Amino acid sequence: WSKILLEKGYRVIAIDRGDLDLSLRLNSNIHHIQQRITKDNLGDIKQNLERIIQTKNIDLITNDMNLSPYDSIQITNEFSEYLLPGGKIIMTLKNVDRDIFGLLKNSRSELEKHYRINNIKHLEQNRREVTVYMNKK
Repeated sequence: WSKILLEKGYRVIAIDRGDLDLSLRLNSNIHHIQQRITKDNLGDIKQNLERIIQTKNIDLITNDMNLSPYDSIQITNEFSEYLLPGGKIIMTLKNVDRDIFGLLKNSRSELEKHYRINNIKHLEQNRREVTVYMNKK
């Protein structure tokens, strides 16, 4: 996501425990917080983020975290405060099990506390993931 967004002219804050590709590190429009997000370190991540952005006016958040769908949703909801009204979220729910309909029902009710869901889609390249596109209410 970072590379695509940089190519489109966005400023990017990448929160990822891994190293960024050299071509991304050389781009002045990216800031890398090299940590893994968990429920336990969410406060530290938010403090780092607030030092970078100064104001809570983000247009777009992508979430491609390799966490359980429920943890990923909880963390995504925590970051809703940084989005502008109508701001966009593109989120991947990973490790979708056989009870896809149960997961989506529970996920929708949690996500709809903060967002309006526009689309939920299985991408062909990975049937164990679901991509959710939504806007902040």
